[in-house]
Parts: sequence; C-alpha cells; structure tokens
Amino acid sequence: MLVDSATTSRKDEAVVEALARRVAAKFDASGDGTDGRAGNSEESTDERDRATYDVLRSYVDRAADTTVERDEAAVGETAREKITEALWEIGREVPDDPPKVGEIAADRDTADRLLRAMAETDVIAPPTECLSPITDELVRAGLEKEFDADFYASATRDAAVHGGDPFIVEAGIAYGGELESEGSVDLLRFANRVPLVYQRGACATTDVIKGIGWRNYGLDQPGGSGLPNGPAVVMIHVASTNVPFTSESKDAIANVPEIEHEIELAVREAARDLKAYLKKQRSMAKRREKQDVLATILPRMAEKLTDVTEREPLGIDDSLARIMNNVLVERVVDDGTVSVVVENHSTTNESPELTEIVSHEPSDVSDGARTVEMDGEWFIEWSPTVESGDEATLEYALNGSSEDASFDLDVSGVESEKVTVNTTSRTTA
Repeated sequence: MLVDSATTSRKDEAVVEALARRVAAKFDASGDGTDGRAGNSEESTDERDRATYDVLRSYVDRAADTTVERDEAAVGETAREKITEALWEIGREVPDDPPKVGEIAADRDTADRLLRAMAETDVIAPPTECLSPITDELVRAGLEKEFDADFYASATRDAAVHGGDPFIVEAGIAYGGELESEGSVDLLRFANRVPLVYQRGACATTDVIKGIGWRNYGLDQPGGSGLPNGPAVVMIHVASTNVPFTSESKDAIANVPEIEHEIELAVREAARDLKAYLKKQRSMAKRREKQDVLATILPRMAEKLTDVTEREPLGIDDSLARIMNNVLVERVVDDGTVSVVVENHSTTNESPELTEIVSHEPSDVSDGARTVEMDGEWFIEWSPTVESGDEATLEYALNGSSEDASFDLDVSGVESEKVTVNTTSRTTA
C-alpha cells in the first residue's frame, strides 16, 4: 500500500506488487548487523527491523533493480525516493544497541570513550529519606554550644553512593577563642550521629585530615602533613545506611575511596571559610597597627602646628579617617538639633547600624529611625546605606536643653578597625 501510494498511477499493478514484495523481503531476511539492520530470524531476540536512511534507500534500490531485471519495468529515481521517504516516515527513531563487552574488550579507544562518557554523565543523586544527617545549621549550632570560639563554619555535602548504599558527609570547624592553642587540633568523629571515641588512628577521617595541606588554609602543619596545630576543632559526621566500619566494634570508618573523597571535599569547603576569616583577621591586624601608629603621630603633628600657627588645636579624626579610608561618624549639636554625620571614605558602600542613646526625649527623627524608650533613656536606631565617597546626615530634635543632655553613640555593622567615631559632641554657635 505504501509503495502503491508513493508511485504514479501509470505503474502496472503487478509491478507495484512485485516491488513491494521485494522491499518487504529485505526486512524479513535475517541480518548479521554489519549493514545496520537487525532481522527477525528465530535466532534473534530483537524483533525490531532497524536501518539507517541510507540502508533503507539501498533496500529500495536493490528491489527496484531486481524488478527491472525480472519484469522489465523501469522504476525511476523519483519513484525510488518517494518510496524511501514513505517507509522512513512510518518508522520511529530507536537508540543504538549498546556494544557487547566482548566487542570492546580489545578496543582501548572505545573503552576510553565509554569510560569518559560514564564519568561525564550527570546521574541523579540517590534518595536521602533513609539517611539522618545533622545539617550544616545544627553542626554549627552544636559547635557554638560546646566551644567558646571566635569562628565557626560548617558544610553538608550532597548524597553520594558507596557500594550501592547512599551516604552523606558533613564537616564543621571551630577556631580561636578559648580553644587550646598548644598541640594539634581536636578531631571529633561521628557516624550516624554516634560519636566514635576509640581507634582514631585507624579511621579514614583521620587519614583524610592528615592528607590535607592545612598551611593553605592558615593553620600550622609541621612537615606539611599530619594533624595541623592551632586552636581549632574539626568535626566530621558520616550518615549512611551501611557505614563501612573497620571492625565489629564500630570505632573507626574503613578507608573507602568514595567516602574519603567526600570527607575531604566537606572539610575543604568549611576550611575555605576559615581561610577567608584568618586572612581578614591578618588584614585587620595590620590595619590596627597602622592606625595605632597614626594615632600616635597625628596628635603630635597637630600640636606642633598649633604652636607654630598659634591657632586653635586641630581635630585629627577627619584626617585619620581619610588616611585610613575609614567610615567617620561625628555628632554635631546645634541649638537643640542633633546631627549624626556619617562620611564614607572607604572604597565600598557601607551600611552601618547606628544607635544613639540620649537622656532627653527626641522628636522629628529623620530617615525613618526607630525610637524606643527604656528606663528613662531613648534609643534611636538608624541603618543608612552610604555610598563610597558620600555622606549621610541623620537628625533629631531634643525636647529640652541640650546642655544637660547626655549622649552615647554605638556603631555596628562595620568592622571596628574601619570606623572612626568622634564621640565628643560639638556645639555650634
């Protein structure tokens, strides 16, 4: 029927029938797969007739040539093309059959391509409903509860698979504060939320920690290997449906490459936050040292200039803030109106949080500040965003004399090393 509809009405019915029968015979014949087709022989378990477009065209050509030889009826190029298109349209695309192991065992190139494709395939993560991770938020909260440190970081990896069993690795780091600074860091090991107390040296977590280059993250590591030194605690938790312990005592996790890899990634993820924190602390320490030197030199210079010029003493806060690229916060009181001026001399936008505590009730507070009265004092809170090189003026009025009023200004939201506060109220005439 397909052959008949694809050819012209001038074709003899017997010729069309013979041509169709010969095309069908090409699919009924058993194939060895060398020409891109799979037959329906009894030996074949695949009941599909598979062929590329070129192979399909060769079927039609051979059937047409045979028809010409036996029935002396020409089948032209146009008819052959139409028959091929009609057959191709009723087919559907099927994937290539996977190669057999025996076919690629001796072909290194094929095996290499197969291995690369397997590694690049994005496989969906295994289900985690059967696991009980702590979560990075609770890991951090637990470290904060147990250790008085200056810095905390935590990380939870996505689920991975070992031997068909899903598992999740979590890590946490606490640093500084009241932690012991002498000796190696304290390593805490957990498996399914149960602490592992014994056989620390035989555990995969210990081997992973020793193999990490901790100098890159700001911790001392004599010899470049082994447990790092410093005031730090490293916590590792492995949650799995089948934790591979080294023995029945369940005191240590076995050295399984997949689990070791995830432990290393989790620890490095938390350690990167530690590295950023330590780098910032060193930068702030250098900034404090520079600021202390300037705070010692500038008053002497200002005093000498005052003596030479016989003018009023110079204020050094503005100069110190500009030199250090700080955020300068000053208070100016002018006839019952108080102005808190924020000048941003840094290279980035800053959003300081300012709290002014005043003994008299304020009014006409600017910039939508929140005012709260507590025990006879009023708290005014601002949260302005000041662009680099710009300034913001925050004002309020006092209901009463400014001469007997007391002020206290607190600035947060910006590192103390980057803020210069002039807490001495200046009254203008």
